[in-house]
Amino acid sequence: IKENDIYQLKKDKIISIANGNPLFIEEIIRGIEKRRLSADKDGLGSYSEIFADFQILDTVQSIARARIDLLPLGLKEILYQASVLGKYIEIKLLQKITNLEDKVLLETLKKLQKHKFIEEVEAAPLNKSYFVFTHSLIQEIAYNSLLFRTRRSIHTKIGLAIEEMYSSKIDAKVEELAYHFKNSDNKKKAVFYLNKTGDKAQFLYAFKNAINYYLDSIKILELMEHSEEQLNQLSEAYNKLAFSQSIIGERKEAEINFNKALECCKKIKDKDNETLVLMNMGNLYGDMGQWDKAIEYLKKCLSIAVKIGNLKRKASILKSIGLASLFKGDTSTGYFYLRESINICKEIKALDVYAMALNNIGIYYDMLGKWGKSY
Repeated sequence: IKENDIYQLKKDKIISIANGNPLFIEEIIRGIEKRRLSADKDGLGSYSEIFADFQILDTVQSIARARIDLLPLGLKEILYQASVLGKYIEIKLLQKITNLEDKVLLETLKKLQKHKFIEEVEAAPLNKSYFVFTHSLIQEIAYNSLLFRTRRSIHTKIGLAIEEMYSSKIDAKVEELAYHFKNSDNKKKAVFYLNKTGDKAQFLYAFKNAINYYLDSIKILELMEHSEEQLNQLSEAYNKLAFSQSIIGERKEAEINFNKALECCKKIKDKDNETLVLMNMGNLYGDMGQWDKAIEYLKKCLSIAVKIGNLKRKASILKSIGLASLFKGDTSTGYFYLRESINICKEIKALDVYAMALNNIGIYYDMLGKWGKSY
């Protein structure tokens, strides 16, 4: 560029518009290179004449979009479909949704690589073949160029293809499946995988991520017809959402969403889930230091658990009432409930609840100053 005085001809425009953005400068230079190569091939006049009317677009998006528009239709179509996969393009997955032969698809991707839209990932994980978009902006522009219904259709194809390709290790792919089905027309699968991903995040103590997944699930469910199945899913999603919110200190939001979960349970007379929600609400009020209110909700929960015969739930509730009573200052009542919980745990071999109840017995002896027994 410098050798042929093109830089001197256009430098003020390049500097003012690029404003230090390296991608912008790269795209401008690619445009100039194309014009130069075309001029050399056709044997046209001097560079000063050739570039006198060369227009530099005012935004990097405009430049990138113009480059995509110049692609042959076949290449452009594959670039668009690849953009729905995200920044990373797994070749086998792209082949699954395009139905192109491996050789034809690879040749197409190599051409896109030559045009500097994508590049091959040399050290791809698990011996898989990947390409990656050279810049996230390219992927974004290609993705947004698709019609809304076309995007949703491709997301559906990708989701179904991932299910088929990774059926034996689907748990490793729930985040991708949640993303693709959330942006597809298959709302049932979207809710299923959003909840699964929320559960996974919650298990890994990534509570803020879990909250976002449950909120996305609830948003979809609220727009669906409220059948018994949907109300059941709503009650579970609201309950898990509220639990995660309570853990990170969003207690007011948690209280609101626990009540929404409770409302859904009552509509479909789901007593088992109702006990879960009431127990979580009791624990929430305990965390807030509202011991009387905590015990009130836990006792409501206990009454239902006894009626439906859920012994493990009963043991968990007794443990929580015992702990709330201890912190309220009623140590003898607290000890009574904890012993009841331990007896049930021994009967049904519920080791997880048993361990927590024993820990609370330790707190009881600690409160009494009986340090030897508390250990």
